[in-house]
Amino acid sequence: MVRHSTAAHPFIGLTRWNSERGADRVTETTWTSPAVTNCHLVTTDDGDVVVNTGYAYAGARHVERYEQALGRPVDVRKIVYTQTYWEQTGGWSAFTRPGVETIAHRNHRLCNQTEFSSFLKPRNVRVLGAMMNKNISVGGAERRDPNLRIDTVVDDSFAFEVGGRRFELLAAPGGEFIDGLLVWVPDEKVVLSGNLMGSMPGTLPNFYTIRGTQIRSVSLFLDSARRLIDLGAEVHVAGHGDATVGAEEVRAGIQRVIDAATYLRTRTVEGMNAGKDLWTLMDEVTLPKELALPPGRAPVAWTVRAIWEENIGWFRMESATELYNVPPAAIRDELLELGGGPDAFADRAAKNVAVGQPLRALQLSEIALSGDAMHIGALTAQVAALGQLLDRAGNNFDELGFLESELASYQQRLADASGGLSGA
Repeated sequence: MVRHSTAAHPFIGLTRWNSERGADRVTETTWTSPAVTNCHLVTTDDGDVVVNTGYAYAGARHVERYEQALGRPVDVRKIVYTQTYWEQTGGWSAFTRPGVETIAHRNHRLCNQTEFSSFLKPRNVRVLGAMMNKNISVGGAERRDPNLRIDTVVDDSFAFEVGGRRFELLAAPGGEFIDGLLVWVPDEKVVLSGNLMGSMPGTLPNFYTIRGTQIRSVSLFLDSARRLIDLGAEVHVAGHGDATVGAEEVRAGIQRVIDAATYLRTRTVEGMNAGKDLWTLMDEVTLPKELALPPGRAPVAWTVRAIWEENIGWFRMESATELYNVPPAAIRDELLELGGGPDAFADRAAKNVAVGQPLRALQLSEIALSGDAMHIGALTAQVAALGQLLDRAGNNFDELGFLESELASYQQRLADASGGLSGA
């Protein structure tokens, strides 16, 4: 079996920042500047409309790309944000000037995670380390724009004209955050959808990101995706990857994802109403062959769990202990005493590795390590179990990223312990 890796994952190519690359022409008037999330520009006879501006380190280069392609200075009249992640909004200062109107959904202020940045930074590294190494180290550490100002906020819809061309902004809150907007240019039947359809075209959106973010809604996504498909666009420009051209191709691509997400939601709700627990549903609910999509950011089971927790929340009603501030790990010292200490748990973990039960092995070795953090037998079992999970993992970027990070961490701990000959 070939082990998948984040280094070889398509997501790396989709998000790689290559400052030498130029802007791509999508239509006669629509351009894309590729980045971690793409920046777009729509020209008119009386100025330009910019849709997303990239990270702060990329903004000036986006401007250069457009000016090189157009053979003239950019003449920005409006800046529109399809959502307010830093990878969309960071380059604002490079594009704005007096008189330029910046537009975002009203919920943009609810989706700024700056106050959690210290908490999220190490989590981001543990999941997205491979992507960050390819981009932040190349592009620079500065990603957000502290001067960003939003002039106009959109509720459900908003329209404006530039150079005689109409632009319609439609709320699409089911993407990565609740502040999503679609940018519809009806005269050309072009729609720019940001990250509504996810960060990997043709795959299931990442309905829950393990690095940490606000709850994402499968139900709102389905509503927003139907709003997108009902536009009848002939060109679909997403936040990642190449544009889709042709009305039938646009509709079919969106419909495949709608059908898959609808199926998962229906089967999960049916299972919940039949009394099945979360763990059973994560194991049983899968996509049938005719609805299967390419691997993306997360396994299908994570979407099942996202559906459960979006609708029911964190209390599964399996144990009263879920309601209180004593986690299962709190009794590990007593388990160690009853079970014979770290050696016994490390030995049982090794036996579970030997019979291909890595998740059980992880739980047992973690109990052993709670009593002796440098126990060689437990660390060996932990490394082997993580290796088995990686061998079995599908080609889903976030799952691979976390498992790779965990494996590297425990391999280092094992090397340190072996050097000091600690543990059994």
